[in-house]
Amino acid sequence: MAVGLGQIASTSTSLLVMGWLYFPFRQWLWQRIVDKHSPGLESLLPELSGVAFTVSTSEQQTRWEALLRNAFDPLEIAPLKTKEGVTGVRDEGLSLQVPGCGRIPAYELRYAGHGKRLFSTRDAKFATSMCQLLEQIMSGRTSYERGVEQERMRIGRDLHDNIGARLLKLIHHLRDSPNAEIARDAMKDLRTAIAAIDSHPVPLKNALADWRAEAGSRCEVANCRLEWCQTEALPAIELIPRVKAMLESVMRETITNALKHAAPSRIYVGMTADSMHLCACVVNDGNIADPLVWKDGYGLRNMRGRLNELGGSLIITSDNNEVRLTIEVPLT
Repeated sequence: MAVGLGQIASTSTSLLVMGWLYFPFRQWLWQRIVDKHSPGLESLLPELSGVAFTVSTSEQQTRWEALLRNAFDPLEIAPLKTKEGVTGVRDEGLSLQVPGCGRIPAYELRYAGHGKRLFSTRDAKFATSMCQLLEQIMSGRTSYERGVEQERMRIGRDLHDNIGARLLKLIHHLRDSPNAEIARDAMKDLRTAIAAIDSHPVPLKNALADWRAEAGSRCEVANCRLEWCQTEALPAIELIPRVKAMLESVMRETITNALKHAAPSRIYVGMTADSMHLCACVVNDGNIADPLVWKDGYGLRNMRGRLNELGGSLIITSDNNEVRLTIEVPLT
């Protein structure tokens, strides 16, 4: 009887010791296997910065989804309707909820490790660290953009109050002289630059109306007839200030070159636009050399440089004693 009791006690003790050693060892071994394939936070820092500094909301969301897939390899990932919430494990480890950051919504991830494991408290802590770091980077970006905006406004005010005032004084001083038009052109360029610094996006139709009015006044002074034709159904697209300013400078230089070098009696401007491209065709009937023998001066180089920066192009041809400049830029 004593022997039987001793065997039972020994068996119980062995099972207790095995349980005490086996389960922690199994958990440690499993974490080692999982951790071996889990990325560290420092390795995700470039991707987090890429998410924070992406301008497009949709692309920002796409990058964040890719980052979550890289970190947790879930079988399913879906945005939630709310940005609120606390990072946490749900459904006994089957899912993990990650709160929203900035313009990014909250997400629910299901079946970690491509369905081979459950989400753990370690995953929740890691996701929390990711969100906190992303918010810090976004906060730094916001502060940077605020500083840039304030500096842009200061530069715009200085240009307007100092350079603009001096140009206006020069225009009055040169009134009725041949150089007055040069001073007026300088004032227009300055106003365009200031508008690019301190203004809001402009609908395409408004931009075309501004360019038409300016071209009309310049042609009228030069006793040249302006024929303006444009697409009736313009796409509902807004031009950001920088793009509007660059295209405005190109159009101004095109009209200036025609009036200055060709002395035309007629300038035709055709504007066509769709959701992807804007095309401007400027034709004049002045006396001018064949474009094939032209040498690009300062004005043409500037035009090509601005259009190249916008991903556009400038083509110059001649036909039937007329010179045609075709300008095309993407609107996306």
